[in-house]
Amino acid sequence: MLYRNFALPELAPQRERRDEMMIREKNVPGRLYEELIRVDPNEAAKHHAHSHRYLIRALEIFQFTGKTKTERSGEQPVKRPLLML
Repeated sequence: MLYRNFALPELAPQRERRDEMMIREKNVPGRLYEELIRVDPNEAAKHHAHSHRYLIRALEIFQFTGKTKTERSGEQPVKRPLLML
């Protein structure tokens, strides 16, 4: 048995900001991936350069919290444990 904590960021998705990021990505393909490599190389390594949804979410978390997704995913106290069998 394994207990895991799947804590979601307190930050709600920012639709307008996401739309702006997608426009920039369409104008300069690969820009989101390059930006994520610069701020959070560990998270960037987990995703393909065309996985825009995941790249945008990781950048969004960094831009609004000042911490990378990797930093935030460290050990956290278990709020709602999930039993995985």
